[in-house]
Amino acid sequence: MNTPVADLPVTSTPVTFTAPMPGLENVHAFTLRSVEGATGLYALEAGSPSPVRLFLADAAVFVPGYAPPVPAATVQALELEQDQDLQVLVVLNHSPKPPR
Repeated sequence: MNTPVADLPVTSTPVTFTAPMPGLENVHAFTLRSVEGATGLYALEAGSPSPVRLFLADAAVFVPGYAPPVPAATVQALELEQDQDLQVLVVLNHSPKPPR
């Protein structure tokens, strides 16, 4: 089950992935930074080889009930416990056009 994270001071956490993100295969060092004043909103940033910034949202805050199954092999690769609560983040896609 996802539990929303309380609005806390801005934090930065280094992030590495067990497999490269599609389209970002050459980017390896990321930082996950909370966005001040926006509970559950994060920026995933990398500085090299070229700057990257993706905005992520805590699914428990913005998409309640969204809890995709996490394969046991993934839980093991992340060295987590099978019954451990995981924070699910979803990538946001900003569109300059208003929805129809």
